[in-house]
Amino acid sequence: MTQKYTVSAGMENRGYHANKLLSKIYISNQKLTKPIDPELVQKAIAHLQVYHDTPQQGTNRKAYTQPVEIALMLMKYYLTTETLVSALLYDMVLRNALQQDQIVEEFGSTIAKKMEILLSLHRANYVVEPTQIKEMIQTGNRDVLLITLLDQLYIMQNISTKPKWEQLEITLQSLKIFLPLAACMRLPRIENELQTLCKAIIIPELSGDRSSSLITDFDLAFFKL
Repeated sequence: MTQKYTVSAGMENRGYHANKLLSKIYISNQKLTKPIDPELVQKAIAHLQVYHDTPQQGTNRKAYTQPVEIALMLMKYYLTTETLVSALLYDMVLRNALQQDQIVEEFGSTIAKKMEILLSLHRANYVVEPTQIKEMIQTGNRDVLLITLLDQLYIMQNISTKPKWEQLEITLQSLKIFLPLAACMRLPRIENELQTLCKAIIIPELSGDRSSSLITDFDLAFFKL
């Protein structure tokens, strides 16, 4: 069932990360021929803040800042309203807190379509489906793939807060899916950081060794076929 809550248009207490994102958008808009729509971004942030401040969610500040930090990382690669808003709404859509008709009404059909594609990547328990990623590589939905990749990178960056068994589970998923995906998308900065983070969990003695790679030819071939 969809989470019920009310978003106030005049919310001022957006938080440090949200204000940082809006400041970066303001600076970027000075140079862009097609500026990012700050009002649509603020509306997405308002949805996030209210959703994570509901009694059911228990005012989870980390859950609120995660999509905003992912949007900040995304700005290094994509500077479009649709992609940034999609990154902000991604987690809420996965949790069934926003429905497609509501997204179309408030954010437009383009963003709703991106949300639909992002949802298709996941099966039960938010687990990413590799065959769906492969299909998206072939159809050229690079911005949507990057949102998923940055989400996994953020999880890996903050993995120390999770129990050991979950750390291993997440790291193995990064090894089999996201590390070869970063290589396939030619994103060396993300690839190198994921390599280091994965090594720190499964082979700590190699965490500082950049000469050894955890990506196998088989993993790369799966995405390139």
